[in-house]
Amino acid sequence: NLIKGLGHVIEYPMSIFKYLGQNEKVYYIGNKKVQSNVRRNFPCVKGLITDTCFKDLESKGKKFLTDLEKLNSVYHFTNKDLIVVLTAYWNEVSGAKLFVTELGQTSPSFILWIHQLFPPEKDFKETLKPQYIKDTYSNWKDVTSNLPINIKLAVPPVITLKKALNNLCGKEILSLPFPYEYRESHTKRNNVRCKSIAFLGDGRYEKGLIYLIADSLIRKGQKYYIQNLNPRGYSAKEKKYFKDYIKKLSRHSNVTIYNKPFFPNAFVQMLSKYDLIVLPYLPESYDKRGSGIYVQAAQHGIPCVVTEGTWMGEEVKKQGNGIIFNYTESRNIKENSIILSKAIDSSINNFKRIKEKALESQSYYLNEYSAKTFLSKLN
Repeated sequence: NLIKGLGHVIEYPMSIFKYLGQNEKVYYIGNKKVQSNVRRNFPCVKGLITDTCFKDLESKGKKFLTDLEKLNSVYHFTNKDLIVVLTAYWNEVSGAKLFVTELGQTSPSFILWIHQLFPPEKDFKETLKPQYIKDTYSNWKDVTSNLPINIKLAVPPVITLKKALNNLCGKEILSLPFPYEYRESHTKRNNVRCKSIAFLGDGRYEKGLIYLIADSLIRKGQKYYIQNLNPRGYSAKEKKYFKDYIKKLSRHSNVTIYNKPFFPNAFVQMLSKYDLIVLPYLPESYDKRGSGIYVQAAQHGIPCVVTEGTWMGEEVKKQGNGIIFNYTESRNIKENSIILSKAIDSSINNFKRIKEKALESQSYYLNEYSAKTFLSKLN
């Protein structure tokens, strides 16, 4: 998934590269359409992969098999080599199976890192339908059955995702932490009553942004920063609400809206100036998914507002570095916006306590979610 110099997909290999340095035994392979800004900052990357992992899911891994065959003609793999796919889905699993079968005893080993069970391009509400869930699980069971011994599946450290995938394929699943490079921030936050509160990342329905912008921000005394990136997965009625809310918020002097993504260094500088990160993600999706933004916030000692029933909620329960809230089952926009608003109030009222906990747990996230730890778990 390495095309643009944005987001987590560039962070992972860059972090590993920074940790290992120039290493003649390690090759970094991106997509054929890898952009020039990636090449400038990451000159050793080779653009050789056709599709990103969620594209053309009907190809059943045939394109990825062709890519692997071309890679083999360049690098001449042996059974002593290891291919780590940092963003894998059905096609990567299927293609790797075909490739291993093709090469036999001379095949390299694979570790395929799977981040979620449902593709993000799919409208969120479709993923809640029983038939869709059944079909998706059936597909996972098919593609992960009879895996060769030299193909291992991995997930982020999300216990529920690991259990679900283990139940589907019947094999032991590796747990790999998000490998982030800690970037020192030059931004200093002042200990003042007015807090800087932020939502970062894209606006897919399951991220819960609509509940944040509906009502929570129409107040004085705090500053709000919202990244509004490619909102999708909404009904026509919800899309209208979303646009109206954003338009209304843009007129408020205490609200800043970013309509563009940020490169990693700029993202961290921006992240580090906030007092509080709001992650109002829906548990129907994030019960089996991790959050890189949560990890980066935790690495910078920033407390978070998170949802009950999500991986982030479980982390905050263990660390105490934030406030946990619970949506109503109805998913009524107004009702849940008020609930989220109260959670933000609670975080401000208890800021001293959750900030202390965030600083206490900072070293854990810096050590655990690093390239060093990631690489140590590949064996």
